[in-house]
Amino acid sequence: YNDDMAQMMVHKEFTGKILNSLKTKNIDWYEIVIRTYVMGENDEEIARALGITIGNVRTKRHRMMEWTETEIISQEYDSL
Repeated sequence: YNDDMAQMMVHKEFTGKILNSLKTKNIDWYEIVIRTYVMGENDEEIARALGITIGNVRTKRHRMMEWTETEIISQEYDSL
């Protein structure tokens, strides 16, 4: 039980770090993540809300994922 609680706390902290970094780096990236994974919106709904094309949503998501992998996740693993 304690291991599960500790794991949940680490996960919550890491998720918060990613979200805060995204919000600071690019507000559109943050909005896309929140609307996709928290609110469950599809690309069409996100595009309409942000006033951009569906293709632009997908491009921004792709760039955000690449940035997150290189800047956040790799740094986190390097610090272990």
